[in-house]
Amino acid sequence: ANSEIMNFIRQGIEKKRILLCEVDGDILPLLQQFLPTAELCVFSPAEQLACRQTGELPVLSGQFDCILIGRMLEEVPHPEDFVYRICSFLQEAGNLVFVLGNMQNWRIWQAMIGKSWYRAQTGIFDEDMRHRFTLSDACALCERCHFGWAQVDSVLDKAPKEFLRVLRSHSFEIRENEFDVGLWVFSVQRYDERTTWLRQQYTAEIRHAISRLLCRIENDIERAGNIEQLYMLCVQYEIPFAYLKAFVENTAFEPGKVLKALSEAGMEAETNG
Repeated sequence: ANSEIMNFIRQGIEKKRILLCEVDGDILPLLQQFLPTAELCVFSPAEQLACRQTGELPVLSGQFDCILIGRMLEEVPHPEDFVYRICSFLQEAGNLVFVLGNMQNWRIWQAMIGKSWYRAQTGIFDEDMRHRFTLSDACALCERCHFGWAQVDSVLDKAPKEFLRVLRSHSFEIRENEFDVGLWVFSVQRYDERTTWLRQQYTAEIRHAISRLLCRIENDIERAGNIEQLYMLCVQYEIPFAYLKAFVENTAFEPGKVLKALSEAGMEAETNG
């Protein structure tokens, strides 16, 4: 699983200075292996414990190109406040990467049904974790912390067919794509309006709404509903497709994917009409 996380982190990220804050110490050797020239700043065991118990940050200096949080947001007292404070050390165009266990994973259901909750069995959660996130919860956290763009990947953990049959026999509603995810991996960035033209056309509130909807469309989160909301926003404020196209090209991780989704939904013809 950790090698999958590293492959995701490396995509398009050639960072020089990385801050690492993790619980289990599994990611550090992988960073050293995959990014041998990076300057690594790593929380000590005592600093990790202070973060988990009180949310207290150690003394940090300078700015980082990438901040990597491995499973810490589930343990700190106030995740949103923790992200705000640690990201004050993030470069303006830097990436925050964090890993969360999937609360809807099949192993969690198996543990609850069997009334047995141990990390050794679930591989995802400790019983005493303060916070547990669904995908929607994590996306909402990104938005509240003013990250305009989020790229989401996952580490799969396939559910056995026998267990799925057991759940169906108890009339559980099963969404296999979520059941099969063991870990969510987020790489988030404050959207960067690289041209004065983008900033001048509409208010910051409208631009942030566009960014939020496009981010969800890129990550296949309720795509049809978010495209409909985007269309209504474009109609209300008379936003042409040329502006959306420029916005996507200047902010998205995968602009081709987003533009294809909008075109297939007929956005180009409707907003130009």
